[in-house]
Amino acid sequence: MLLRRLLSSGCLARRELGRTPFHGLGMAAAGTREAEGFDRPAREGLRYSPFCTASAPCAEDETRVVEDLSPRRSVIQLRGADRYSFLQGLVTNDVEELEREPSGSRRCMYSLLLNHKGRFLHDLFVYNVGDGSSLLIDLHKPSLDSVVKVLTRYKLRSKVDILDVTDRYSVVYSSSLGGAEGVAGSLAFKDPRHDLLGYRCLVEQPPGSVGGEGSGPSAHAALRYTLGVPEGDREMPTGKAIPLEFNVDALNGISYTKGCYMGQELTARTHFQGLVRKRLVPVTIKAAGDALGSISRALSGEGGEESELEVVDPERNARKGGRKVGALLAAQDGKGLALLRLKGLKGKEFRLRRKGGSAED
Repeated sequence: MLLRRLLSSGCLARRELGRTPFHGLGMAAAGTREAEGFDRPAREGLRYSPFCTASAPCAEDETRVVEDLSPRRSVIQLRGADRYSFLQGLVTNDVEELEREPSGSRRCMYSLLLNHKGRFLHDLFVYNVGDGSSLLIDLHKPSLDSVVKVLTRYKLRSKVDILDVTDRYSVVYSSSLGGAEGVAGSLAFKDPRHDLLGYRCLVEQPPGSVGGEGSGPSAHAALRYTLGVPEGDREMPTGKAIPLEFNVDALNGISYTKGCYMGQELTARTHFQGLVRKRLVPVTIKAAGDALGSISRALSGEGGEESELEVVDPERNARKGGRKVGALLAAQDGKGLALLRLKGLKGKEFRLRRKGGSAED
């Protein structure tokens, strides 16, 4: 319940994973395993502490940042008289609110596509661009074919055309409205998930032509990880993730007052019963040498070394290397997102290991 209160108030908790073993990640190659304390449990452990609020903005907000997200995003256009009613029966949010916006106004809405069992498929940003004839959808690039397939399957006789317009639009992140307005020809939308996530901009220019930061570590990802906000299929596993465990209820991605949609039953039941035993939380990872880079590569699949990293409580079931309490799902430069069991979370010390590994790996 503490995490839910923190989320709903706009203040997420910071979790710190102290210096701990990262088994199976080639740590011996660093040459400093013993000296750097990789065989000792961390003293700091995992604890709750306020990290950032709307009245005390994160450090990233103090510097204007403009980043081209196009290498990781695709754009779909829905045209036709039934575009709102068609999408309304498929996604978790009330997209008909966009239809009720005053003529000429623009708005962005965050939503999910679920499967029939209520598990996460894909997350979407739906844009009313104010032209009165179309909707634009910004989504994770690897999801494009799957999303188009789902939309086409359920189109039936709906008067709607589904078009891939990725080559016409760039998706840009800006930390401030001033930065967004500085991108020529951009349509700026306040990110609906969190007040500190700045603006998402749609620019009718081919991807790669906008400029701004687009290579190297992502400032946008770093800010999301600080706030505990996931995005895309890697950070929310397709076919497995339960929306409320990934904080989508606190990120304005679900409506509990709209009509039926695919996968609604599990989501509504979990919400009204209040039974959420796991949550996605922001974490800080401390390690020496190239360990942080190895962790990021293992999670992203870079270099063909994709694997699942388990978060382990070494004090429980110690003879088998500790008990799994969750999994690390994303990491960049020591910041990350982990899905953890809430029971007994406070004041604990944790380790990381490859799936199926042990403390002796």
